[in-house]
Amino acid sequence: MTTLWRSTAPLAALSLAPYNTEYSKFTIHNQADHIMGKVIELTDSNFDAIVLQAGRPVLVDFWSPQCGPCRLLVPTLDSLAEEYNEDCVIAKYNVFDGSAIPARYGVEILPTLLFFSQGNVVQRLVGVHPREKLQDVLDSIE
Repeated sequence: MTTLWRSTAPLAALSLAPYNTEYSKFTIHNQADHIMGKVIELTDSNFDAIVLQAGRPVLVDFWSPQCGPCRLLVPTLDSLAEEYNEDCVIAKYNVFDGSAIPARYGVEILPTLLFFSQGNVVQRLVGVHPREKLQDVLDSIE
């Protein structure tokens, strides 16, 4: 497996950096995006309902607005959300919004992609991966 980009900074170090709103144009996903075909923004309050209780596979991207490799995944995740709109949930969790969920799943490096099936993590990918790799994992989840 070749990782094209990888942030090696631990989450604790990343969380000390100030939030830069310049990157908001890359991450325009909000609560209104809970419709099919869109990337869903997760929070501590909606994570369990959307991810663990989903009746279909879920891909969760743990990301940060300052993470360049994370921003590289935005177009890929958007296109996957459109393609898999009825078969899978594609979601993002901004690690600046809370630390309980990333800690629960041992997320230390960004981006981290967790694939869930029936509330359980079935695959973990760290770093940027090609769209085909993400499709292969989503297609293999029952």
